[in-house]
Amino acid sequence: MKADVSMDDLVYPFGRQDADTPALEYAWLREHHPLARVTTTYGTDAWLVTGYETVRSILSDDRFSSRMPVTSGAEMPEPRDDPTRSLFNIDPPDHTRLRRVLAGAFTAAQIQQRRDAMTTLARGLVDELVETRSTADLITCFVVPFTTGVIWDLLAVPPNLRPDFAQWVLDHQAIREPSWDPNPDTNPVLINRISLRRHVEELIAARRDDLGDDVVSRLIKARDAGEIDDDADVVVQLTGLIIAAYEPAFNTLGLALLALLADPERLRSLRSRPEAVPAAIEELLRHLAPTDIGFVRVASEDVEIGTEKVHAGEILILSLESANHDENVFAAADRLVLDRSPNPHMAFGHGRHHCLGAPLARAELAVALTTIAERLPTLRLEVPPESVPRRTALAQLGPLELPVSW
Repeated sequence: MKADVSMDDLVYPFGRQDADTPALEYAWLREHHPLARVTTTYGTDAWLVTGYETVRSILSDDRFSSRMPVTSGAEMPEPRDDPTRSLFNIDPPDHTRLRRVLAGAFTAAQIQQRRDAMTTLARGLVDELVETRSTADLITCFVVPFTTGVIWDLLAVPPNLRPDFAQWVLDHQAIREPSWDPNPDTNPVLINRISLRRHVEELIAARRDDLGDDVVSRLIKARDAGEIDDDADVVVQLTGLIIAAYEPAFNTLGLALLALLADPERLRSLRSRPEAVPAAIEELLRHLAPTDIGFVRVASEDVEIGTEKVHAGEILILSLESANHDENVFAAADRLVLDRSPNPHMAFGHGRHHCLGAPLARAELAVALTTIAERLPTLRLEVPPESVPRRTALAQLGPLELPVSW
């Protein structure tokens, strides 16, 4: 189904018919204007890129910068709270240097160690459910403690600091609407981010006396060796990493469970055919969008794309959700086909900013879904799928609750 779109009325992000269906404008734009000028709700103009091949090409093109555009006249945050310094928003050579520092934490051997710990965590959470109740909110009782537990294990957060990080998660989930208030004392988003930064600083201080091979220790060692510019950079990288690891994992796992529970045969299939899990995960990653906001790039020089000319300094928004539903690449793109092959989706991006934690994220999904399928064979939703409340704050699309029984 395609929308009847007027190019004069395009305001991004678009409205959605429902949380599970990409905005109808995407299909029309892919066919007629895969590179289109839009006005954003933030008050800026940008190029919106919707076609798979064009998105993929720009993500691997050095003429487009990942550095966040700065609004004219905006007050710059202090260095410890400046997201423009994070790994996700910088270009080579700084990006190359920082990525090299972190890459050792995501080797095959490291992921296997994490997988063993994830399996123990998932089984423990499910065993507690089975032993104590027959109904539950799967988000509260499994998705949140599992996804955050994986992150705290990755960072080797000591037990005495975990309650503070857990409270940050609760406060983060309580945010229901974005805020453009620039005051960090009254904007709930900024308050939450600064709270996380303070917890990160406590974690860094505690780790300095007990360095290991975890992500925090790697960054501290790199700072001491001069590979990282200053202490603020360590704080920014860790704060950004936690947000980038938590939000997509939380939303994607919740969406995956909802998609599987919406059709009980899907969960039964994974339980009876564990060899089908890897392909199913790739399709869930392609089909489900944890956020409605695309990647932002800035042209560093004039570039011709098709019949359009993008000028230096202009902003581009690359819609991965639209690219992953491009009918020219994915047959029956709007359908969830768990055995889809091939499946060259871009859920983790592409090019030099391809998600460093993608192997960990895949392992996390595999462990969670396999454990649920095996240990809760009669799991079912207690409400119709369309009635499940969604977390729409901050452009996130994951479920707020998953009431289930077994």
